[in-house]
Amino acid sequence: MPRPVGSTTAIADSPTSPVGSPIARPSSFAGDECVLANGSVASGTATAEHACAPRPMTTSRALPFLFATAALAAALAAQCPPGAPMPLDLGIDSTLPDVGAAATRRSLAKDALAARDYKTARQHLHAALEFHPSAVPLLADLALACADDADLAAIAVDRLVRGAHDAQGKLQLEAPVRKALAALPGGDAQLKAAQERHTLRLAAMAELARFVDKHKAAAKGNAARAVLVHWASALLLELGEGAPRALAAQAPAVAKVQEGLAADQELVYQGLAKLLTKKAPPPANGGAATGTDAAAAAATAAVVDEQRIRAARLLVGLRRQAGLKDLKGPPPRDVGRAADDAQKVLDERHTALLASAKIWSIDELEAMGASEREQFTQAHADWSTPGLALTPNARYRIETTCGHGTLLAAAKTVELHHARLVAHFGSDPFLQRQGVVRIVPESSDLEAEGLPFWWAVGFQGGDRTTVRFAWGEVPGLGRTLTHELTHRFDGVLKPFLGAWYGEGHAQWTAGHYAKMADAACVENHLQVWTVAHTYYKGYADRAAFERLLTGKLDDYRHNYFAGYSLYAFLRSYPPGAPRYREALAGYEKNARAGQKDPLAYFVASFCDGKHGRPATLDEFHVDWHEFLRGCYDWADDNKKGHEWIARYGELGKGDPGGLVMDAPTWSWARNRAEPFFGQDHAAAAALLLFEVGDHEAAAAAGVWSTTVDGWRPEVSAVVQQALLRSKANDAAAAFGVCRARRFAGQPTFADTLLAANAPKARALLAALAQHADASRGSGQPKAAATLAAEYGRLASLLAMPPLPAATPAAAPPPAAPRHLGGHGFTESSLTDYEDRRHAGLWYTTPDGDLHVGREKPRDATGTLDRAAHQRDAFAHSVAWLAPGEYVLRGRVHFTTSYASGDLVFGLVRRDRSVRLHFSSGDFRYAIGKTEQNQGKGRIHFRIGGQWERDGRLPVGSQGHHVEVPPEQAWFDYELRIRGPRVVVFVNGSELLRYGVPDGTPIEGQVGIAMGMGAVRWQLPTVQRLDGDALPVGLDLQRPTTAPLAELLHLPVRGVPAAADGTLVLWLPKVAEGSPADGLDRALPAAAKLLRTPHEFPQAWLLAVPKTLPAAERTEALAAIAELRPGPMLVVEHDVGAPFDGDEPWVLFVDDHGVLRAAAPTSGDGLHSLVRGWSRMFRSR
Repeated sequence: MPRPVGSTTAIADSPTSPVGSPIARPSSFAGDECVLANGSVASGTATAEHACAPRPMTTSRALPFLFATAALAAALAAQCPPGAPMPLDLGIDSTLPDVGAAATRRSLAKDALAARDYKTARQHLHAALEFHPSAVPLLADLALACADDADLAAIAVDRLVRGAHDAQGKLQLEAPVRKALAALPGGDAQLKAAQERHTLRLAAMAELARFVDKHKAAAKGNAARAVLVHWASALLLELGEGAPRALAAQAPAVAKVQEGLAADQELVYQGLAKLLTKKAPPPANGGAATGTDAAAAAATAAVVDEQRIRAARLLVGLRRQAGLKDLKGPPPRDVGRAADDAQKVLDERHTALLASAKIWSIDELEAMGASEREQFTQAHADWSTPGLALTPNARYRIETTCGHGTLLAAAKTVELHHARLVAHFGSDPFLQRQGVVRIVPESSDLEAEGLPFWWAVGFQGGDRTTVRFAWGEVPGLGRTLTHELTHRFDGVLKPFLGAWYGEGHAQWTAGHYAKMADAACVENHLQVWTVAHTYYKGYADRAAFERLLTGKLDDYRHNYFAGYSLYAFLRSYPPGAPRYREALAGYEKNARAGQKDPLAYFVASFCDGKHGRPATLDEFHVDWHEFLRGCYDWADDNKKGHEWIARYGELGKGDPGGLVMDAPTWSWARNRAEPFFGQDHAAAAALLLFEVGDHEAAAAAGVWSTTVDGWRPEVSAVVQQALLRSKANDAAAAFGVCRARRFAGQPTFADTLLAANAPKARALLAALAQHADASRGSGQPKAAATLAAEYGRLASLLAMPPLPAATPAAAPPPAAPRHLGGHGFTESSLTDYEDRRHAGLWYTTPDGDLHVGREKPRDATGTLDRAAHQRDAFAHSVAWLAPGEYVLRGRVHFTTSYASGDLVFGLVRRDRSVRLHFSSGDFRYAIGKTEQNQGKGRIHFRIGGQWERDGRLPVGSQGHHVEVPPEQAWFDYELRIRGPRVVVFVNGSELLRYGVPDGTPIEGQVGIAMGMGAVRWQLPTVQRLDGDALPVGLDLQRPTTAPLAELLHLPVRGVPAAADGTLVLWLPKVAEGSPADGLDRALPAAAKLLRTPHEFPQAWLLAVPKTLPAAERTEALAAIAELRPGPMLVVEHDVGAPFDGDEPWVLFVDDHGVLRAAAPTSGDGLHSLVRGWSRMFRSR
């Protein structure tokens, strides 16, 4: 049976832990979670399902509008497509507590109103409304506080009417309030107009709820239904903004429909199965093709063959993925016989490939020039034509789609690892058996190869070794191969041994050498941290130890670190005079005897009382416990009494690393976690099915992909076209609107398909337009602009244009910040925060503050508990923040002396989010190991988006720390989000920036996760700053005052998209002379980029000022052509700063139109930033 291997991708980067096992982070290392060798955090799942059941928010007083249902809870976890969940609890949004910050602000506002200080009153009320934006008492006071400004009063009255109407449309206002409102200037008219609009709003919401019900799940056509329900849900939430009772009336039924919609998996299977028997079309004349026709026929046949292989691998991969333990999401449908047929296609194709394809030698591969190597990589990037090579003595055949560098490196080095293992085992059982090493770049490829566990990056089956290699270095690949090849040797020379031995032994061989050319493993070496982690995970306990020996572990991955520790103990403890090594040889040789009772066999082998060995398992366990505890204390910097550990030696200096420059290995994958069924495969299926013209199946696969892969730009483009071509016009229009909300420059439909489905919403739009005109005519420009803005938001969801701009234009007041808990808080699972998850470890206060890390208010005095528990907790908003431009603000207040957690935003599901990690305090003080608190005055931060490529490209620092006064146990944050980019401010100063790698916008829920300690999340708010269009940075036709940093990681308008991105040679505006004057100096600096398309394959574009004469443009193009022959597109710009000065600039814009880097040709940034991005960026 194949033996899986844990992740070893980055093991060469860790001098203290060179094998791919989880390592200990004992107390002196701040109690971090179990860290795998690739830097990810191990997330156990044994209790995750129980821990992650959503629960409603709880406060100290009863709250209205609580309508949590099982259907709604499920909808939070998996929507198809994701986004627009219905609210869970509107209590914070609409309820004003009797005491607290909001009540205090209202009291101050009342005092100001009594003194007729309306401006001050409004300031206090706006602050209170950030806590409870739909609380009727606050809204009524705000309307009265606008007695001096009829323009603002109209806006306040509208908010009041929304919040005060019940679900039946009745205005719930007490008589004194009504009378006071009527006394306002124009109050009666304002109240009447607001009620008219809200009556239309209620009708539109009811209409949408009926529309959703009409499109609930059916036997077929669910892709289109899911898209329409998603669109209608988004529109319903927009209509229900500020109207909690109306929204509460419709939400449960809509949530139930959302829950019932799932991907049309069988339709995708059928579409892929058809491709298995697809044949190339015969020649047009019916006879044998010759000449040009023959070449064309051969090319067509190659395309069809490549499509068949892709379809087959998808079907086989889906079947394997469906069988993985811990699979997430809706249950998979059986792939059926199609997967068997697909496997047959793959087997037949592989046999034919070996009979006909060229198998390269190392000499031939090394003889290739740089351009030839790149061409080789492109020509062998799929499994219809993989790269094949033989090792020097033909002991192994290498098969890969990773590229030339990977193929050459594996061919040159795998026999080195084989030879070292021969020395270790004492014989070579494979002299007459050639091994096969298959190296793949993606986890989905591993699934197509037969992946046994979701978390594995390699596995061994007979003589075939299969590993994944991405963002890797050759020494790290070598350790992965050594681990797997150890399984190959064990399977022949040392069979019948348990999982702890198999994985522990493989970890030992992979970690006990320094250089790949080392002839033997280093015997006198120990990975102390791995052993310390084994103690930390409880394997010094007798019962846990026996479960390890008998193979009854809850998590197979524990065999890696615990198995290594036990194998190293038996082979080398105590260092210099190992007392168990002789017995270990007998244990290995006679392992068949231990099949029935592995525990008894272990005792008989190692507890025989001979040569200093113990006579009983009790005595053995004492020895084992001392070994583990000694390493744990040593790692915790407590070396006294454990001096024996120092007798272990070091490995020595390893091989130099360096990223392998094969583009297929520069994966676009997210950090690996338990997959959702269809993950990666659905996206690939959508692209393939659209390519072959099966539009209905392509649409089904694409909608499935949005559920499991998110809104990938290239897939969303296919889905919209597939829906349109499969005659699902309404769904195509709806998907176009959803797509346009996420990706700048995407056109929406110009027809009225969507509006025709929502006549009540159109009636509301008509009223908004009419009332905006009336307000403008009445001298109320702010009210008019506010109504026009609402019109624009609703119209965009109906694929309708906004109102024409007013003259003179007036901006509406900025959107009021709203509490993130307005739709309630809940908890769900979150990767990296599940191993020690405690369900319900959070609560809210009446004011809406969220405590995470404790389940009830603290009893102690003071503001901090000294003790901080290592346990995982996570709570987040139910409200889903739509893509666009918005600001998140709040304060994180530490309530324990040490705290470590994440501010999670853009939460789409458990493994898809952006996280701002923070930690503060003294871990050792928090657990009682020291009486001096040395952690005051500094907070550490780190940001990431759960992408494998995070930190791989030149994006600046991803971590920083902030100094604070020693007594300050909190930090204020402001996250400024524009589409795919976030700028992090802490305590008023900019700290970090992050751009989503593929340009998808940051959208989703927001929450706090804690791994240790507890925090109070105070006044978490969101303020929308959306304009009429999605955020765009650089617009070639509009001058900007923004610095360069504000344009990076945002879409560009005016630069055509191109595969692998675009390099823009930018001629700046100049005060004197010609913009082209600097070309003589610029072109030599940019020569490397221009002359080496095999390294920098991007399209080039010349951007010139509008005023540049045609003759000078021609001269510039001629000068460029000397370095890069061929036509070059020219575009005009009207931008000065920040691209100013006398020197031309070079910009890199990725394939989705996002500006990633820019630098003047005379600056260092041209080489470090622009060249870095263009060399490493390739389209997905």
